[in-house]
Amino acid sequence: MAKDNYNKHFKAILSTLNPAQKQAVTETEGPVIAIAGPGTGKTHILTARIGQILLTTDTQPHNILCLTFTDAAVNAMRQRLLDFIGPDAHRVHIYTFHSFCNKVIQENLEIFGRHDLEPLSDLERIEIIRGIINELDVEHPLKMNQRDPYYYEQHLADLFKQMKAERWSSDFIQSKIAAYLEELPQRADMRYKRNAGQFKKGDLKEAQFNAILTKMHRLDQAVLLFKQYQTILDHRQRYDYEDMILWVLEAFEKEEFLLRTYQEQYLYLLVDEFQDTNGSQSAIVHQLVAYWGENPNLFIVGDDDQSIYEFQGARVKNMTDFYEQYQKNLLLIMLQENYRSSQNILDAARDLIERNEIRIINQIEGLELNKVLVGANPAVAAIQTPVEIIAYPNQLQEEIAIVQRIEQLKKEGVALKEIAIIYAKHKQADNLIQLLEKRHIAYQAKRRINILDMPIVHNLRKLMGYIANEYAKPDSNEDVFFEFLHYDFIGVSSRDAAILTAWMARRKKTLFSKGDFENVPMWRDCIRDGALLESIGLESVTQLTNFAAFLDESIHYYKDYSLPQLFELLINRSGLVAFIAQHEQKAWLVQVVGTLFEFVKQETAKDQKLSLGTFLVLLDQMEANRIGMGLFQLDQADDGVNLITAHSAKGLEFEYVFIINGLKDYWEPRNTAGKRFTFPDTITYSNETDAQEAARRLFYVAMTRAKKSLQISYYQYNTKHKIQTKAAFVDELLQAHNPSIRFSEQEAFLSDEWQLLQLEKAPEKPKINLLSAPMLDALLEGFRLSISAMNNYIHCPLSFYYEYILRVPSLSSVEAAYGTAVHNSLNRIFNLALKNENQLPAVDTLLEIFGFEMKNQRIFLTHRVYKERLELGNRHLRAYYKARKADWNQLLQKATVMTEKPLKNVEWNGVPMTGTIDKLLYLPHTSGRKVHVVDYKTGKLQDRRLSLPSNSNPYGGIYWRQLIFYKILIENSSLTSYPVLSAEIDYLTPNEKGVFPSKSIPFKVKEVNLVKKMIEQVYQNIMSHNFAEGCGEKYCKWCNFAQRNLAPNQFSNAEIELLDD
Repeated sequence: MAKDNYNKHFKAILSTLNPAQKQAVTETEGPVIAIAGPGTGKTHILTARIGQILLTTDTQPHNILCLTFTDAAVNAMRQRLLDFIGPDAHRVHIYTFHSFCNKVIQENLEIFGRHDLEPLSDLERIEIIRGIINELDVEHPLKMNQRDPYYYEQHLADLFKQMKAERWSSDFIQSKIAAYLEELPQRADMRYKRNAGQFKKGDLKEAQFNAILTKMHRLDQAVLLFKQYQTILDHRQRYDYEDMILWVLEAFEKEEFLLRTYQEQYLYLLVDEFQDTNGSQSAIVHQLVAYWGENPNLFIVGDDDQSIYEFQGARVKNMTDFYEQYQKNLLLIMLQENYRSSQNILDAARDLIERNEIRIINQIEGLELNKVLVGANPAVAAIQTPVEIIAYPNQLQEEIAIVQRIEQLKKEGVALKEIAIIYAKHKQADNLIQLLEKRHIAYQAKRRINILDMPIVHNLRKLMGYIANEYAKPDSNEDVFFEFLHYDFIGVSSRDAAILTAWMARRKKTLFSKGDFENVPMWRDCIRDGALLESIGLESVTQLTNFAAFLDESIHYYKDYSLPQLFELLINRSGLVAFIAQHEQKAWLVQVVGTLFEFVKQETAKDQKLSLGTFLVLLDQMEANRIGMGLFQLDQADDGVNLITAHSAKGLEFEYVFIINGLKDYWEPRNTAGKRFTFPDTITYSNETDAQEAARRLFYVAMTRAKKSLQISYYQYNTKHKIQTKAAFVDELLQAHNPSIRFSEQEAFLSDEWQLLQLEKAPEKPKINLLSAPMLDALLEGFRLSISAMNNYIHCPLSFYYEYILRVPSLSSVEAAYGTAVHNSLNRIFNLALKNENQLPAVDTLLEIFGFEMKNQRIFLTHRVYKERLELGNRHLRAYYKARKADWNQLLQKATVMTEKPLKNVEWNGVPMTGTIDKLLYLPHTSGRKVHVVDYKTGKLQDRRLSLPSNSNPYGGIYWRQLIFYKILIENSSLTSYPVLSAEIDYLTPNEKGVFPSKSIPFKVKEVNLVKKMIEQVYQNIMSHNFAEGCGEKYCKWCNFAQRNLAPNQFSNAEIELLDD
């Protein structure tokens, strides 16, 4: 289009503007504030104003600066400007605040001189702040009386960020605290309004005052740490995101010619969403126009009612300060004509937002400002459909009803992209996504995914960990190979994985029985040997030998390659890239792996010598500190329902809007300050009600996205049938008694079809293909039922298959390793007593033995955990031994004591059984002697583990089953002919009172018979190969492994291991 044609096109656009819009566009000279409510055409007038400046003045495009907040807003504005004025739009300077400051820095590197600085990572920030906290005195307000020494870690991170964003110095904050505390006692709300008990009218509320005083003192001391934080950043050559604006501010203040250069370049300045500018952003604006005194060509547009950030008092003050500074020449324009929504929707939204006090119309004295929005779009303004507020019995009913309504709208011809479901938090969309997918309804959703939680990244990390560990210590990671064989990109069939695992287990068992430990096969040796793999009947021979070659190559180049080179080799030679290329979600998976690769390169840029092992420690530290590696996943359909948070919905519009889960827990701020310090209102210009008003503004933003129809819903009971509290904003709308709002309460409903859908949502029990029956029979040859095997089967038959049939290799858990050391120590101390005339040795002997036993378990523990468990064991064993020693010495004089007694060749009713008893006591009894069983537990007392069978737990607690199992085992062994009449669990961890509890159970015939039936049934199921189906529980590691190939950090089962077979 030629320039003349663009001019005609633009003039045609101007002719469509309403009077307020036209004034905002054509009054181009001097300072202007435009208060633009939702749907009043804010972006339209901003871009039209730029076009008007270019059309009516001799200003060049590069002499206009427009500042906004997001890249999306920059792109939208430039696109709109292209439509208005053509290619000249590319020459207009439209930036976010940060991109503008980066432009200034890059154009003046000789001034800023910050070539070698790197952005501070989240993990580095935590390390720095923890280092600062570590140096504080124990009596410091941020440490005193805190169980967690790093409790204020996030408080400090947010404080330092806020200080930079608002450009608050430590002295500034301290002065505001002092002013606040000086005037606080004189405030009416700090004085009793009537006589109450010992307090008289007018007395100071001392408890309330002292609580505030404590918070202010804590903040006062916290801000003093800011200088130390910044010094460390400078020393490390790091910078915060907020620093970029501060550098430019400081340079503008120190280098007058630099500021003058940009002041002279930009003859017109426009600021979008001014209500969201923080202190440093507002300062940039004022610096750029300061040259022009009281009459700059400065246009700001925004709406204080749509500010969804905290410190609204300070934000509104930015606007009132602007008004007061330029009042002499200022033009204030109120845009009230809404082109988006029906009048019913606008009236309901007004009822809500007018409850807020911190609004610009309440702050500017002497002006009668009217912010009432009037529907101006004839296509929607007169629609009489009321705003619906619907209460549902439960969340499922709410979600089903909404999906059914969407189906109905689709049948009526409504485009799905004109429908939005708006919620407060991303997790609220999870069930809706499942329902929409099951009903084949397209949707659009943008979710921030932590890729460190994704199976493909988990698998990559496991592979990288294996390579690093094998380089450092060959053949030390045998336990991970079973998992490797199930990675999709390795290409080994599940049949071959099972056959090879079983063959390895049998081979090791045979060699161990012969005492031949030198020739025990290693996994990597086996999968290198193609002839061996063929001989045992495997089909995936090429895939396995290729995998072995990849591992050998990676370990070989571990030291020679840089980390990025090694990572590239890993993803290519492992087969991962080839696998992704064929995957139906290849675009998404490429982004995931690419994000991880970028992080590898970023960290290597900081440390050229970064090793794979150190990099993995870095990822572990990120997880330990709950730092994710975020990537937005976009589920995009050409025509799909929009699933979106209220924050993300700002600036968007839809014909039909559903605001869901209108409950206090979702939409209102928490009662506590969370991870933030409390600021005085002398600095924020607002009090604690600000948080509630900010939440109300967010709800208002959600409501005003709707064009034709708005439904707000909530549910009354959660899944535990606990009544839920409506969000205050829902109640406020109901209390408005506005005829444009209609309330209804839905009865419980579920059609057969939707009932089936609910069942489909229940966790599915995974089912796998087992090895052939003859092979399973061979693997079960010689099987004996232990209590851990029985409990494992009861918990999850699939877990039993992997752990007891295939014998997937795994390391002992921390709990099991610690428990083994404690058990062995107690066993050895009793053996010493038996050799020393039944007298127990001193406690130091026990602790010495424990230290030796812990060294034997060190292979299963990290250095940190080893030290912690060693210290814990010494402390607990010392106290436990002191509590028990006297009784034990007496017991040794009157009873026969046996410890760690293995019972192997036992059979009851055709069931071969096995087990190891911690302690057996032969005690005097009326009929001769009786046997008492003692089992040690290093965990804390939990009554559920000793509970009797019930409707909810038909098998009873695992310890209850264990003790009765031992009774049956002992009484059918050749160990003794005496009856086992009692048993106890002896806990080696003290309770809250410092007491070491023990719990005894009597043996009742009915309960013993019940466990006998369990033994028979479990054994029969095992021998019948009934273990193909898992339990389906959400956190069952083997079910997750079978369903999603999602393996845990280790396959060991601490609870089962602690049964001590």
